[in-house]
Amino acid sequence: MKSDEKGFLYPIIDEEKCIDCGACRTVCQTYCDMPKLTNGQAYYKAVIRDEDILLNSQSGGMFTAISDYVLENGGVVYGAVLQGADKVIHKRAQSPEERDMMRGSKYIQSDLCDTFVNIRDDLNNGSLVLFSGTPCQCDGLKNFLNKTKTDTTKLLVVDLICHGVPSPLLWKDYVKHQERKYGGKIDKIIFRDKSFGWASHYESFWIKGKKYSCEEFKNLYCSNVCLRESCYMCKYSCLNRVGDVSIGDAWLKRGIHNHDILKGESLVIVNNAKGEKVFEMIKASINFQSVAISEYLQPQLITPPQSNDNAKQFWRVYRCFGYGYINFIFGKSGFINKVYKIIRRKIINIVSK
Repeated sequence: MKSDEKGFLYPIIDEEKCIDCGACRTVCQTYCDMPKLTNGQAYYKAVIRDEDILLNSQSGGMFTAISDYVLENGGVVYGAVLQGADKVIHKRAQSPEERDMMRGSKYIQSDLCDTFVNIRDDLNNGSLVLFSGTPCQCDGLKNFLNKTKTDTTKLLVVDLICHGVPSPLLWKDYVKHQERKYGGKIDKIIFRDKSFGWASHYESFWIKGKKYSCEEFKNLYCSNVCLRESCYMCKYSCLNRVGDVSIGDAWLKRGIHNHDILKGESLVIVNNAKGEKVFEMIKASINFQSVAISEYLQPQLITPPQSNDNAKQFWRVYRCFGYGYINFIFGKSGFINKVYKIIRRKIINIVSK
């Protein structure tokens, strides 16, 4: 796997060693058809009962509730962890302390490293395994295990309701920009700081013990101009899910109401019998309510993200002027963003000529 000019990882084939067997295509989710749901889904909004866990979770704490069940039954958990301030990797956890590092959203593409091979080995050794990741990662894992004829009876897959993955290179430049701006290394970073309220989307970071918060990267991310190219054609942006359970924020179509927005709620989609069994086992640790999916049908469950500005032009401007300028022009919100849109269109047109 090698990074392209935007920081995204792609597989590179050694043509001198390749024998054209086609094995890579049989497991790559890009070329494989998505499996169709065979059973009806169940939809819930849910909140973990432990107040401390809830406040330290991104939404309603469902990842912790499900992974607690796996760990308590002697299993292992694979999830995304921040490595330093500027990289996200998938790691293996055997304890609650290791698992807690996986809590919270990480809005960049994770490096899977040897995760799939390690999961195969754990399953072959008879371990209960939980894997949590984006739908494309989950589908890739299932294809790999199917190709290697691995027994997946003890595998539990939880896919995330995903908006798309922004550029890891852009995130690294963001980190460097903040460290230059505030004169020190980032010691800790949160992609979405819940202390501002569940509905907010501030990223917070600590330099020399002092906390700083802003919406810079969130505004770039939500503008949809810096996503991986495949995200704009994502076949997983629908209710046909690949995980046994799908989790995300329980955003109401008509806005958030009737609950404390500081704490958050999870939308839980139970997709099959394995998912039903696990949800039944965690009911004692959560408060939940069956819901109509029509009330919680967020854009990520309907269609792939659409680029509001031309993404190719965004990257041309980025290469010409760097992160600081991109953030100044694109990293705004509200009325300021509307004004800047007019300015950036003119500048993009000039640079694109």
